[in-house]
Amino acid sequence: MRISLFFVTLVLSICVTGFAQEQPDPYTTARMRFGPVALTPGIALSNLGIDTNVFNEVQDPKKDFTTTLAPQIEAWLRMGRGRLSGRTQLGLVYYQQYSSERSANTSSEVRFEVPWNRFKPFVSDLFSNTRERPGYEIDARARHIENTFSIGGDVKLGAKTDVQVSAYRTRVSFDADVLFQGSNLSDLLNRKEDGLRTELRYHITPLTTFLIRGDAQTYRFDFSPIRNADSVRITPGVQFEPFALVNGTAFVGLRKYDALGTGAPSYVGPVAALNLGYTLLGRTRLSVQADRDIAHSYEVVEPYYLLTGQTGTATHRLSATWDVRATAGRQRLDYRRTGTTVAGQTRVDFVTIYGGGVGYYLGRNTRVGLNIDQYHRKSDRQTRDYNGLRVGASVTYGT
Repeated sequence: MRISLFFVTLVLSICVTGFAQEQPDPYTTARMRFGPVALTPGIALSNLGIDTNVFNEVQDPKKDFTTTLAPQIEAWLRMGRGRLSGRTQLGLVYYQQYSSERSANTSSEVRFEVPWNRFKPFVSDLFSNTRERPGYEIDARARHIENTFSIGGDVKLGAKTDVQVSAYRTRVSFDADVLFQGSNLSDLLNRKEDGLRTELRYHITPLTTFLIRGDAQTYRFDFSPIRNADSVRITPGVQFEPFALVNGTAFVGLRKYDALGTGAPSYVGPVAALNLGYTLLGRTRLSVQADRDIAHSYEVVEPYYLLTGQTGTATHRLSATWDVRATAGRQRLDYRRTGTTVAGQTRVDFVTIYGGGVGYYLGRNTRVGLNIDQYHRKSDRQTRDYNGLRVGASVTYGT
């Protein structure tokens, strides 16, 4: 990691020739301003209703009343040329009968940058301490901490071209006593991830940017070195600004994942990350998310799986105060077994979610909704199947 940080510093010191198009200062759009400080608060009350399968069980599912309260705040501070920004959120999860599932979850992000004429260095830190389920595979609400520290900078190479170089380190730690399906999650999943990223951007128009992103990563597991791996990926993509006809980001590329442990399979193939939105005739909002990438598994002999997922949402504004929503998504978990080739791997799980809801706006920033979502998992292992239904209300302000 020290070598990576030295490399970042060296590249930035050589390439200080400019900085790309400046984005609007969020300080000017914050809801509250006090001298150099700007704040935007928000709060969400969600899932106020019934969860028919609290533990995602295949037999005798447990039903309970639940709700989640999540206050948050975003803040910006001007410090001469420097800009300090941050966001923090607290999630309070309540279950009426099954108190073991109650939790207080926190997440925060802080970033400091100095936008000079031709160069913008930055440091950032992202931290979460949560009992939310860590993905589609693990059904236990397992306490885990994730912390990512990044350092880097943006440099301008031309009138429309700039580059960002950064190094980052992520730590993932599960509580030592957390068990799921007989496996100790800390023994299998506690790890350190180091990465070096280079991102070349070409601004085609003020609203559209073409990017080429390259990542070199290492994964080192604390107690399961057989899971160690090195990875390289290249993902070209495009970014559309919020005011574009289509907005969001789309990356599609290639990844080479070398599993270093004895007998663990490697992967070479396509990866993708899409998050795009489009507003039709000013009243119907269409959005799609699609991902394809590697995710680490708690399974002892299946150290990772290839996660391929798609989710689509349509929201139609009936009037100035009413809207309706429909959503559907499917996730495919294609496991890689130690001691087999990709062709010999047969276990595949599917997680499907679909539902809809109706919403009413009490004001510009306040929405009250009622949602119904059906979800189920189909697995080659019948003990991993489940079905469930969530029916609940939500109230959001400023989120």
